[in-house]
Amino acid sequence: MNRILIFGSLFLIIISLWGLWDTSEKKDVLLNGKEIEVLVTEAPTSCNYRRRPTFKFKYDNTIHIKNAWKYCKTLNRGDVIKLKTNSEHSIYVFLDEKIKTEMIACYFLLFLGIFCFSKGIYNSKLNTKNSKLK
Repeated sequence: MNRILIFGSLFLIIISLWGLWDTSEKKDVLLNGKEIEVLVTEAPTSCNYRRRPTFKFKYDNTIHIKNAWKYCKTLNRGDVIKLKTNSEHSIYVFLDEKIKTEMIACYFLLFLGIFCFSKGIYNSKLNTKNSKLK
C-alpha cells in the first residue's frame, strides 16, 4: 500500500510541475508577449465544456488550434481577434486570459503530492521498524 502511495504521489508531483511550467510560460506571454491579430478559420462546433471547445485560427500562413473556453459563444468564422504570443509563436493566449486558477490548482496538486509522498515514506519506515521489533 505504501508503494502505491509513494508512486502515486510522485506522479502527482510530476504532473503538477509540468502544469506549473506550462502556466508560467503562459504568464510570461501575458506579461511580455507580442500582441497579434489572427483570423478565426473554424469556430467551435459545440460549447459543451466537457469536450473542451476549440477553434482554429490562421497566423503567419499557419493554422493553429486553441481552447475557446469562455469565448466559445462569441467566436465566429472570419472574425479577426487579438491574441498574445511568444517569440517562437508556440504559445497563444487571449489578452484577458486568467491563469491564476490554473496555478492555484497546480500548487495544490504539488503540495498534495509532497504530503502523500512524505506520508508514504513515513508509513514504510514505521512498518519496517515494527517488523524489526517482532
